[in-house]
Amino acid sequence: MLQYGEEILADKNDDNNITGIIHLIKESSTLDFSDYKKNTIIRRTKRRASSHNFITLATYLDFLKSNPIEVEALIKEFLISVTSFFRDKEPFEFIKKNIIPEILQKLKPGQEIKMWIAGCATGEEVYSLAILLAEQLAGNFENTAVKIFATDIDKIALGIASKGIYTKDVVKSVSPERLEKYFTIEGDMYKINQVIRKMIIFAHHDLLKNPPYCNMHFISCRNLLIYMTPILQEKIFNMFLFGLKKDGYLFLGSSENPMPIIKNLEVVSKKYKIYKNLESKRTISFDAFSLPELLDVKRQPTSFSHKVIAKNFHPALLEIIQTSLAQELGYLAICIDEDMNVIQSYGDTKYLIQKHFTINLPELLPKPLAIAFNTLRSSVLKNKKKETVKGIKIVDGDNKLNVCLTIMPLILKREKQIFLLVTFVDHKLTGKDQVSDKVFDEKTYQNMYITNLEEELKELKEKLNTAYEQLSSSNENVQSFNEELLSANEEMQSTNEEMQSVNEELHTINSEYQVKNKELLEINDDLNNYFRSNINGQLFIDKDLKLMKFSPGAVKQINLLETDIGRPISNITTNIKFETIAEDIKKVLSDGSVITKEIETNDGKWYQIMTMPYVRQANHLNNGAIITFNDITELKNTQQELNKSNRMLGMATSSAGMGT
Repeated sequence: MLQYGEEILADKNDDNNITGIIHLIKESSTLDFSDYKKNTIIRRTKRRASSHNFITLATYLDFLKSNPIEVEALIKEFLISVTSFFRDKEPFEFIKKNIIPEILQKLKPGQEIKMWIAGCATGEEVYSLAILLAEQLAGNFENTAVKIFATDIDKIALGIASKGIYTKDVVKSVSPERLEKYFTIEGDMYKINQVIRKMIIFAHHDLLKNPPYCNMHFISCRNLLIYMTPILQEKIFNMFLFGLKKDGYLFLGSSENPMPIIKNLEVVSKKYKIYKNLESKRTISFDAFSLPELLDVKRQPTSFSHKVIAKNFHPALLEIIQTSLAQELGYLAICIDEDMNVIQSYGDTKYLIQKHFTINLPELLPKPLAIAFNTLRSSVLKNKKKETVKGIKIVDGDNKLNVCLTIMPLILKREKQIFLLVTFVDHKLTGKDQVSDKVFDEKTYQNMYITNLEEELKELKEKLNTAYEQLSSSNENVQSFNEELLSANEEMQSTNEEMQSVNEELHTINSEYQVKNKELLEINDDLNNYFRSNINGQLFIDKDLKLMKFSPGAVKQINLLETDIGRPISNITTNIKFETIAEDIKKVLSDGSVITKEIETNDGKWYQIMTMPYVRQANHLNNGAIITFNDITELKNTQQELNKSNRMLGMATSSAGMGT
């Protein structure tokens, strides 16, 4: 049997199997590990597979396809949640002494501190930074608002982080002073107090798909990027750069290096991997994050075949080719969905407004481009045909551009949703273009846009009226349902009153039972006292001829122990010559008679043994027998002496008569 951690047999199709596993995870959870370092993914997959005694990745892949629970377990294996309070103390001391004071000094009146902790895991690092901040929010900064965004892809880890409750071992690196000030003890656990907890907002966030948090004074992402490929690292670094304010700080792990964007950063501490953002103007780059793929709109499970995946295919190759083409030909191509949200883009974003990061394309377009785009979009959606307009004049810094805008519908087979490909390219008008009706005229296109808006408004009004009618119908149903609920509530109220009455009766009965129970306890105590003080031996035998109870005096006549209770009376040895004890008990049980016998013991003593039934009042049946032993040895001896005297007297009398 394969032992845990034992090496799985190498196979030439391992790369294809790993790719299949990654696709399977993506289909079942939307998590995409395709750009994570393959060696890490292979190592962790093999370790998980070996724990189930699989010797090849192909058989493990087949197992995953039919076991969703194992897929979840493998995802947890990939999501490495390792963190601790004040992990690597030196960087935190540096941040406390150098970074936080500078951030506070540069705050404008009423401005809040904004931080983003990406990949927060179970929250220890987040709370560590919050504690550092809290320690310096004094004096002029006492009322400074703090907002720390703590994000992670692992929802289970986020659940632990949001509760803020940790074991003693987890908080062992926190000083006793901080434990006393910022934690409360709950049993064996330590809970973050509200002063720290209210600073933090925990949220589920995928760095590969979701937009960044913006205008941050400080971003921390430690030991997360080391698991990703260089291309993915560059995307995330660009996202962090976009999210930082000018003079904002980026805090990385000891093995991470922001080489792709280092020209925009000042090295604050090379040793502790702390950098400062130098750029105030941020350039929009949709490549900084990825949105859900087009096929995620209608996801269907698929089975993987080694033939489907090319042996030497690399996921980033297609993206590199498309990006290179866009740069070479000087165009910007953007794919959007029906809600005008960006799905993917290639090329220079100089045609867009460089403001807040958003994925809604119209919000990023200068006014002339926005008018032309909205007009053409309506036409393309209506006619399902490509539309182009030239001569759109916009300003890019000191440069004036003449832009050609093209919108093309993208219709995927088996998909109901329509996507649009929007391209922007520099284009100088020629004489032929001037006479074309496709040259942009702002007034004409604005009128067309207004007309389209009026048509859309009319459609919306019709839909609104339909919705109102449906709402009215639903309201009537709700009203009817509400009346039924009221009726049911009245019935429940009546039932509740009956239950209350029954409860009162039960309470009365319970009180009576308590009184009777007290009386029973007193009677039982009296019986026990009587039983202990009774010098005569007594045995209580049940109807099955088993010993139920015996008095202390019975030990003198019968060899009894507490362990004998429950044993048949016939199995207990005695020093009394009482061979008919079992038959006597049976007779007493059958006819209710009382049997009295005088029995001599082995040591010459005499006992009067009385066997009588005992009857419980509840059923009036013979439930067992009571055997009482009365010591009559002295009486028997006196009687024998008396008999002897009588015999002697009789003999004397007889002798006297004969003499006479």
